[in-house]
Amino acid sequence: MSYAEWIAANYPTYESAYGHCAAATEKMVAAFPELKRVAGHYYDLAIGEREHWWCVAPDGAVVD
Repeated sequence: MSYAEWIAANYPTYESAYGHCAAATEKMVAAFPELKRVAGHYYDLAIGEREHWWCVAPDGAVVD
């Protein structure tokens, strides 16, 4: 299963993923141990600065 397929199967909509990035990345790293979790922030035009978690693949690609 690819990363995109896993995300689509586990978080099929934006609403199902929103606010769950920390837990989602923990689950994704459990499914794909080669991934690394990264914590940081992003800026949302409506809300402002937000905490966020994402994964990084061995080749440096962001998996979000």
